[in-house]
Amino acid sequence: MITAICVDHKDVSKDKISKEPKSYNIRSNKSDVNDHISDNETSGADRRDYKYLEGNIHRDDEDLQKYITDRVYIDKRSGNILGERSLLLKDGKRHRARDPSPIHVQSLVEMTKKYDEESSSRKLRTLAANLLESGN
Repeated sequence: MITAICVDHKDVSKDKISKEPKSYNIRSNKSDVNDHISDNETSGADRRDYKYLEGNIHRDDEDLQKYITDRVYIDKRSGNILGERSLLLKDGKRHRARDPSPIHVQSLVEMTKKYDEESSSRKLRTLAANLLESGN
């Protein structure tokens, strides 16, 4: 979890800050914290570049639960591209509430890619096993 502290430029006067800084919790893959703070991967990127993530499933690398990406958007305060997601229940249905912490889009990209690779290799192994069984 990254805690970002932002000062809204509307709250800054010439001599002092009129309000306390606001903090936002943005969930991120722990190994990529520094990349996400600098936001190198998404500089110049557009939300539309990540629209394909919406409706795709990924496995969270921290809690190992499956989630589905509901929405990808640009956070107006930070300018980061973030995603909202919902937990997938064991019966395959979506949990009715979204995960309360948005996730940096690059973490979603990585987790979705890993899940796709995991799923396709599992399907390939099943197909190969079925072919071997039918050949005997």
